[in-house]
Amino acid sequence: DLLQQHAPDATREHMRLHEGLSALHKNTGKPDSALAHAREAIALGARADAPPVERLRARKALAEALTFSEPETAEAQFRALLDDALASGFADTLLHRELLRGLSGAMIQTDRDREQVLPLLEEELRIGRLLEGEDSGAYAHMLANNGNTFLIAGRSERAGQMFQQAAAIADRVYRQPHETTAVVHCQLATFRHLHGEH
Repeated sequence: DLLQQHAPDATREHMRLHEGLSALHKNTGKPDSALAHAREAIALGARADAPPVERLRARKALAEALTFSEPETAEAQFRALLDDALASGFADTLLHRELLRGLSGAMIQTDRDREQVLPLLEEELRIGRLLEGEDSGAYAHMLANNGNTFLIAGRSERAGQMFQQAAAIADRVYRQPHETTAVVHCQLATFRHLHGEH
């Protein structure tokens, strides 16, 4: 309401606000509200002829809102979004990485063979290295998170490499106790326990 009152023509800000509210409602168990906010962001972008990246982000919000309730629809939307983003010159950007993450999540929700998901996760890691470098907490977290899917897919050797690399990066990046360090070391310890390493 305040944004509408003081900056009624701030289309980008209005769109981002609705996208943020969509994510919030999705994560707090309000799927109908999440969908409504995402669709409002899309409508705002269409009415104002917003830049391509803003319209893509609004469509991404809708696909994310559909991931748990209509995963097959979400998967199709993420695939279309990836095609459009790459055609619009957004390869190797944060948006590209987010769309890969969204698509892999939707595929997991539709219970696709994990082998189909793994190339997306490797591509996500490649873009992460380009954007943030390997020595970053974000990359360590991504490695460990993606390693879980490799483990479920039966790729134990690759998963172990990912967990070990994530832990080594976290140890280099964080000199003081940190949540990321604790999480990745916990995942590495679990992996070692499952494989009889003590």
